[in-house]
Amino acid sequence: MRDRGSNVRTAYEIFFGALTLLVGVLFIVGTASVYYAGAGSGEIYSREIVGERLRSLLIPVCVWLVAAVGGGVIAMLCPPLPARRKADARKSLSALSRRIPAGEGEEYLAARRSYRKYVLIRTLSLAVVAAFGVVAAVMSCVYILDAAHFTAAEAGGGINGDIVRMVRRVAPWIGTAFLLAVAAVVLDKFIAPRALLYAKRMIVLGKGNPPLPPPVWEGWAGFAQRAAENRYFVLAVRIAVLALGAVFLILGILNGGAGDVLGKAVMICRECIGLG
Repeated sequence: MRDRGSNVRTAYEIFFGALTLLVGVLFIVGTASVYYAGAGSGEIYSREIVGERLRSLLIPVCVWLVAAVGGGVIAMLCPPLPARRKADARKSLSALSRRIPAGEGEEYLAARRSYRKYVLIRTLSLAVVAAFGVVAAVMSCVYILDAAHFTAAEAGGGINGDIVRMVRRVAPWIGTAFLLAVAAVVLDKFIAPRALLYAKRMIVLGKGNPPLPPPVWEGWAGFAQRAAENRYFVLAVRIAVLALGAVFLILGILNGGAGDVLGKAVMICRECIGLG
């Protein structure tokens, strides 16, 4: 019965996904037809044209809503089996790294060399991400905090040029730092299970021996891993980021940036409804 329920859920997920895609395409086509119909008559987004196009979407939307409710009913009637979560290799490695004993023998030394190679790669990847993140933050702040880069609006040239130049100067730093962080996470997921395998092998081969003092760089990697898993440290980082955002928000209000954003938003809304 449970296997049949799994098949029913899978089939319904495929059906609902296809239906959602179809309704989305119909909305895009309907929106485009509203614009072109209005452009031909000179009344873009008039009440009559919008009402006519939206009425044609009423049936597909109602079918989608019924299907969404049906999906909830199927989920209650065919509940999924409790998933057995696989242990996180990174957490296991952080715990076992402090229990690795000293040992001898060719097999132990080979496992130790492989283990240290993987841990060294993990440490270097974290160091590169951290160093580039600091450099990117400094370079971005140097450009943003320099008032000379935002003088086009005062000269009557508008703020679009300032924004475009800021994006061109800041976005590459932030984007590269983000991509490096993603690459480090993917690399860590690939390396951690292999390092864990050699750590377990050393624990078995060196059973009964005193713990092996980890090298400095391995200690820093373990410290970074434990800090990332500490909820108080994560909470402190979130509070710091929130406070930094509040500071920049206040600075934007004080230098008149809020008025510029409001004016731009008003113009975009007016242009959207044909009053620009």
